[in-house]
Amino acid sequence: MCSSAVGLKAAKDSPSRMSNPLPEPRPDNSFGPGCRLGGGKILQQTLRGGRRLSGDNIGLTYEKADSCRFGIGVTKGFGNAVKRNRIKRVVREYLRQNKNNWPNDFNIFIRIYGKTESERAVIGELESLLKKIK
Repeated sequence: MCSSAVGLKAAKDSPSRMSNPLPEPRPDNSFGPGCRLGGGKILQQTLRGGRRLSGDNIGLTYEKADSCRFGIGVTKGFGNAVKRNRIKRVVREYLRQNKNNWPNDFNIFIRIYGKTESERAVIGELESLLKKIK
């Protein structure tokens, strides 16, 4: 009986019962929702009316916009779901770390479709294609 009373007291004072503080603002180098080209009208407009650049493993579709946003798609020919999700994470991290090198005021959809084993090759090709947009 004594142990249950102590357990109740601990449950009342636990951190999960206290009010949560406000979330901290994202740092400037984040790749938040404002930088992502989400689904819907904006994505469809970019894919239908945008200009295209392509390389061996990557295709870019871009159009002029108010701010810079990115979307990433990987075809099934690239590999299984694990490989496709991994390359999307790598590309997002590259974009986050090199935010200052982004072309200004463009919506850009990145389509990765080649079969390459090297993530560095994909990033190198992405860098060269993004430089052509500027």
